[in-house]
Amino acid sequence: MKVNSIKGKYIAILTQYFYPDLPGTAKIARDLAVGFAKYGCTVNVYTGTPAYSVANDTSNQLLTDEIRVKRSYSPNLSRSGNFSRLLNTFLVAVSISFRLFWEKNNIIIVDSTSPFLLSIVPWIRLIKKTPYIVIIHDVYPEIAIKLGVIPKKSILAYIWRTIYKIVYRLSSKIVVLGPHMEEIVSRDFDQKTKDKIAVIPNWADESIVKASPIYKEQLKKQFGFENLFIVIYSGNMGLTHDIETILKSAEKLKENRKILYLLIGGGGQYDSSIKFIADKGLGNVKILPYQPEDIFPKYLACSDVSLVTLAQGMQGLSVPSKIYSSLAAGSPIIGILDGVSEVANIINEGECGYVCKPGDVDTLVDSIQSLYFDECKVEKMSVNARREFDKKYSREIGVNKHINLVKSVLSENI
Repeated sequence: MKVNSIKGKYIAILTQYFYPDLPGTAKIARDLAVGFAKYGCTVNVYTGTPAYSVANDTSNQLLTDEIRVKRSYSPNLSRSGNFSRLLNTFLVAVSISFRLFWEKNNIIIVDSTSPFLLSIVPWIRLIKKTPYIVIIHDVYPEIAIKLGVIPKKSILAYIWRTIYKIVYRLSSKIVVLGPHMEEIVSRDFDQKTKDKIAVIPNWADESIVKASPIYKEQLKKQFGFENLFIVIYSGNMGLTHDIETILKSAEKLKENRKILYLLIGGGGQYDSSIKFIADKGLGNVKILPYQPEDIFPKYLACSDVSLVTLAQGMQGLSVPSKIYSSLAAGSPIIGILDGVSEVANIINEGECGYVCKPGDVDTLVDSIQSLYFDECKVEKMSVNARREFDKKYSREIGVNKHINLVKSVLSENI
């Protein structure tokens, strides 16, 4: 029996971060919730306390009557240490697990923002027969191993991988963000588990518009960037990102007062970036914390080039969500990452920017200067970026693919 409609179904979304939180994964979860609600579903969102948003009172921030945001509050301990971050996610997962056992849901969608949330769903599957879909934003424990957080052959790595194998084996579908991630995730899968994989890239809000030259100059004047060439990096400044190369390129270009680096976000390298900027006297770098959703698109719109980065060895393990908002804004993109990666493919296939290797400061400087001195090239890449976004990475395209995936799972479980 085929399910042609999901109207009336109860959809559970499990995620560590949700609106009004600011990480890209929080926005993806919100878009999915709104999309399913529009199809007549009741959406139960199980999540934690906002960790990045300045909005503490979330009681009046529900999106529609069909979306029930069920927050499990944690101490929100400092995110500067691995133990405190894990404790936050563990406490949220424990609370959510009790709710899931008692509440009605026809299907669960769980993302990889918390290893503990992923560990819950197989038990729900076994006890309540509720099917679930896993969305992999970041590949663990491989990222933790690459960063040296845990040894590759440690007992913890073995336990982590074993649990995740169970999670994937009992899932109904596994969503990955691109072919390189699919290759890494599926290495140890049997054929039956490999057949569950669906490649669905993340997306950005299509309402982000490519700024006209006049509007861009108005925004630059508003922010005090008048007559400047803006190089933006936005989002997570975590250990998986090559922030050092960006800062060192700014140091090399600090004598050119017409080029301004704008860094917006937070994470493990935020404080060290502030220190580097101060120590090196980089007057050509402005660094800001995460910005509200009504303000950030304006910063993006007034920028002339966007930087997207992954640290060496992270290709296929993560796809920075900033690539999609940069495409939507029609921004030329410089990828500081391995040439064999999802982001490099997007840039090269869309002819909308350059790719340079992590640590290659000189090539990054050359790429920025190439765009700084060639306005026609900037405009051509800008047009290509927005065209690529409209073809493949709009919110409507991405959400509809997830809705069709849920329909297929529910049809198999009737």
